[in-house]
Amino acid sequence: MIRSLSITLVALTALYAEEKSDLLRFKNGDQLHGQFLGIAEGPSLIWKRKDLNETAKFGTINLRHLVMRGGNPAEPLKSISLIELVNGDQIPGTITDLNEKSLTIESHCAGILTIDRNKVARIAPQPLGGRLHYHGPFSKDRWDIVSYTADNQKEDKAKEPQPGREIDVNLHLRGRMQIHPGIQQANEENNGPGWKHSGAAWYWKNANPGTALILRDKMPKQSTLRFDMAWKSQLNMAIAVHADFCVDEIPQGEPNKEAEQDVEGGDAKAGQKQIARFIPHDSSNLPNIFGNAFILQFHSNYMVIYRSAVDEEGKKTVRRVQTSSNRLRIGENATSTIELRSDLESSNFSLFVNGEFITQWSDPALKNDNMKPVGGSSLAFMPQITNSQVKISDVIIAEWNGMPDSARSLEVGGQDIILMTNGLDRLSGRAVSLEENGILRFKGKHGQFMLPLEDISELSMATEDRLKYEAPSGQQLKIRFSPMGSITGTPLSGDRKNMVLDNPLVGEITISNDSAVMFEFDDSNAIFTNWDANF
Repeated sequence: MIRSLSITLVALTALYAEEKSDLLRFKNGDQLHGQFLGIAEGPSLIWKRKDLNETAKFGTINLRHLVMRGGNPAEPLKSISLIELVNGDQIPGTITDLNEKSLTIESHCAGILTIDRNKVARIAPQPLGGRLHYHGPFSKDRWDIVSYTADNQKEDKAKEPQPGREIDVNLHLRGRMQIHPGIQQANEENNGPGWKHSGAAWYWKNANPGTALILRDKMPKQSTLRFDMAWKSQLNMAIAVHADFCVDEIPQGEPNKEAEQDVEGGDAKAGQKQIARFIPHDSSNLPNIFGNAFILQFHSNYMVIYRSAVDEEGKKTVRRVQTSSNRLRIGENATSTIELRSDLESSNFSLFVNGEFITQWSDPALKNDNMKPVGGSSLAFMPQITNSQVKISDVIIAEWNGMPDSARSLEVGGQDIILMTNGLDRLSGRAVSLEENGILRFKGKHGQFMLPLEDISELSMATEDRLKYEAPSGQQLKIRFSPMGSITGTPLSGDRKNMVLDNPLVGEITISNDSAVMFEFDDSNAIFTNWDANF
């Protein structure tokens, strides 16, 4: 039964004046700016615009998603600790009780919840091992879009690019890259830059490659980078990590300045001189684009890692990093979770795809006195083939504590697995109970341990004990929180401040919307369902 909805508009007037407008997107591609007021019978969403005297109602079956306050929380969660349910929900909060049958979590956004133990897949007091630096993209904020071309027009230094227009970087003549903010709203026509933001993802759907999507200054020296990447047809994507874009800072050289190419297996022989002309799939152009960086070049069935370098005089080199394996089995029309763990101090880098270890490497600068060690803090994505379609979502960047793997990678049928925050110690056995002062009683093969929750990164519950979950029929609403977490359920009622969901595993939950940044109404699990012309 859908409950009646009571909304006090007067109390919300001051709140609306201070917040960014909400954005509502429909399945047919339409969108509206305004204010979300709540959920009523139907269920339907109640919407208010400043230019309308009356509120409007939209059936939730026609909605794709709602972005709250421009993707910004009214009050971010105080902690990133969470529990993960067997359906993938991640409920933010602190564990206050645990026994053989159930656990209790105190959640800032969902109150106090008691959940059957067999419905819990993972408990994560410290899920990332360190401080969160970025999670999104719930909005265009902090992202730049730069288009690289190689026409033969002379640079007009007096003509600065204007916000809302595509940036044309002529590397053939200029020898360096310029990045300007505000170009996220660049030309929306077919000849525009190609990257478009929708909901909590960036989409590339353009015939012409060579446009970079850049997130600046978010990768610490010890970091974990994780993101989801989906694609149609073949994949050819360059992902630059720890880029410094130092080409912005190098003095302007003479036109047509030669750049050294040192690429194993590239188009030219090692050491051969050639003009630095921009071609998206040509690895010799990588230093012109990203400066000092590692570039992970992903294809459908293999990958290559390049090290681009620019010295103080502006000399550019590219080297292929030797790795033990470069095979991938991710195919076409697929989706993958990519995870990179970096430690710039010790020069250790490890790559995982879909939870499986792929390769590790060190910086070639350690063996080359003339090469500057990679040390940038920026991330970039750039398609390298024509007519590609790519989706980038769930980008998470956090400080890394050096742990080589996760408790999930060690899951076994009949035992719980604990991974400690020091990244070295792990235990298998049975989580017995939670004692006073946040001490977990854990029974292992070699005895019983009393472990403070603050020293535990994550506890993966025995897979044999987990409930076999089947998704319910009917529309499910997913609420995403900042900085982390998501809860799904059937929407029952709510206003701008609170939402009532019927969660398939926990039951009725009253959720505070202060930390919510996005409501997803489309319950389809197909990764390409939302890939229409308007995303």
